[in-house]
Amino acid sequence: MTRFYQVEKHFKWLNVLFLIVTLILVIFLARGVWRVYNQSRFANSNYLLTKDRLTKLEDRQKQITDRLEKLSTDRGLEEEFRNNFSVVRPGEKMILIVDSIETATDTATTSEASLWGTLKALLLSR
Repeated sequence: MTRFYQVEKHFKWLNVLFLIVTLILVIFLARGVWRVYNQSRFANSNYLLTKDRLTKLEDRQKQITDRLEKLSTDRGLEEEFRNNFSVVRPGEKMILIVDSIETATDTATTSEASLWGTLKALLLSR
């Protein structure tokens, strides 16, 4: 009978040892799965950022291509020169329309003066 208990006790230690080894194995596997999951999330976010950047670059390429096509014609080239350098053809006249700075300043000064004048009149009238 004692031999039976010794064998049973030996199996209990084997069961405990097996449980500990299995638990350690599960922990290592879980760590590996967690790393793969994080790498997958990182790769997915990089994919989305790269896809967005590609879309922006394709739009920019289309804008540049359209502008190049426009500049390849005489009319487009002339329009670009006129917009950037304020040039005119011989015989043409250029008119520049500029808003008056004095008008905006006078209006602000008048409204401040009228407000100040009104307050001054109220205080001095008492």
